[in-house]
Amino acid sequence: MALADSHLKVAREILNIFKTQHSAAGHCITANVIVALSNQRSWSTDEIVGGIEYGLCEGWFENGPKFTLRLTTLGLNQIEAMIAAKISLHNPSKQRLIPRAVIRHAEDFAEGR
Repeated sequence: MALADSHLKVAREILNIFKTQHSAAGHCITANVIVALSNQRSWSTDEIVGGIEYGLCEGWFENGPKFTLRLTTLGLNQIEAMIAAKISLHNPSKQRLIPRAVIRHAEDFAEGR
């Protein structure tokens, strides 16, 4: 079970690479980018291969040209779901988040400052 969990984690980290590049469906990343990330995270070869296979099986990405992975629409949807889950985690009441500076400005305006 632990290995399957690490494969999911690696697949999500690969999706995060696409997220940080503001990728759209069809965008490709090279194997070198994944290898660099794996070196930072100290992933084993089994974890890397398992994570790539996991993402391929889920349809999050597909093999692209010249040793690349291509983000799919399903992968983009998964990135959006991960972002939504993170926002929900930090805002469990689902209240609209308004920056404090905006609130202060509104208060100042209301008081005639």
